[in-house]
Amino acid sequence: MLGLFGLLTATCAFHVGKGKDAGARGDRVGEDPAARSVEGGALQLEGDKEDKGQDRRRANRKVNTVGRFISFTRRLSRDELLRLLPEVSEKMNLAEVREALARLQDMRPGPGRRLATFELIDRMAQLDAKATFAHIAAMGDSELRDPLKKRAVKGWASVDPAKAHAWVQTAQDLPADALRAVWEGIAKSRDLAKTLEFIAELGPGSNGYSKPYEIWDIYMTLHDLYRMNDQAVTAWVEELPPGETRNRAFHSVVDQLARHDPLAAKAWIEEQGDASNISVAQVELAESWARHDPESAVEWVATLPANTEGLREIYERLFTRFIQYDFLDAANYLVQQEPSPALDTAYEVYIDKVKAIDPEATIDWAVSITDEDRRWAAIQEVASVWRGRDAAALTAYVREMDLSEAQRNTLLGR
Repeated sequence: MLGLFGLLTATCAFHVGKGKDAGARGDRVGEDPAARSVEGGALQLEGDKEDKGQDRRRANRKVNTVGRFISFTRRLSRDELLRLLPEVSEKMNLAEVREALARLQDMRPGPGRRLATFELIDRMAQLDAKATFAHIAAMGDSELRDPLKKRAVKGWASVDPAKAHAWVQTAQDLPADALRAVWEGIAKSRDLAKTLEFIAELGPGSNGYSKPYEIWDIYMTLHDLYRMNDQAVTAWVEELPPGETRNRAFHSVVDQLARHDPLAAKAWIEEQGDASNISVAQVELAESWARHDPESAVEWVATLPANTEGLREIYERLFTRFIQYDFLDAANYLVQQEPSPALDTAYEVYIDKVKAIDPEATIDWAVSITDEDRRWAAIQEVASVWRGRDAAALTAYVREMDLSEAQRNTLLGR
């Protein structure tokens, strides 16, 4: 009996424990195991649907990006394509770029397809330069290869200027101006810090300036980079070591800063300039200042010492801009000034601009130049134009001038 009772007790305890475990698992009394199986399948089905939805969304994104690119290429004008295609291509990965290039082949040749091809090559080079040049080499249209190589270099340089610059100098079968394309790409930098680091490390020698014009490229490229982030570029210039790169960068920033805040540019020159770069910086300041406030620029230049290096060029660039932007104001300003050596260059610039318009009125400006040699050269220039327009009037004027007979004959073309 005890043995049977013990067995029954143990059995009951087992079932009670099993029930507790079941309850802990969330099983319900009287639940059909088959129902649980169906419910689990439904949950799995929901999970599969979610995964498929994500796949579908990824597929839709691909269709939307590539599809939009192709649709735009078919429908939009050139100006619209120039504005919108870069926005779309920027979102593409390498596979999408390849698909878009393949789909372009099904379109009729035309300006839209050509423009779209260049945009895709630019994007492809940002993602995989080696694959891009292989793709170009395999293209059937040989006339497009060189232009597309340049565009690929440009796209590559916008993300990795150091590698693009080094590769272009050793690669074979590239257009002659491929190095210029590197700088065009750098000007569109997608990584300003990396680009500034590259320029800072660039210097004369086998790994640096490979062409004389690269110094000029640094200057012009920094205009674009300054407009991207003026604070970052200005701070970077201040940290550069002395040398040609710093000087070019310094001049570039002065030019850009002076267009908007010439007094700040003047203060920055005084703070950061040195004997190796200050004279050119003052030229940049004067010219840029003259773009929007020439009279204030002239007042500043008048305060410079007479022995200032480059003073003649300062006046020349200043008055070239002054006359270009406001011809009458420039003339009115000059006519109110007493002739002086400081204004000889200004008079020469003015004479050069107006002698073909009214030589008779211009010759008095030539006579006002204080330097004897420069005055005589200017008088001859004006007289040669006037003689072709009205020789009799020139003859009458020359008779009243204090000149030698030989000089009169020269002016009258005898």
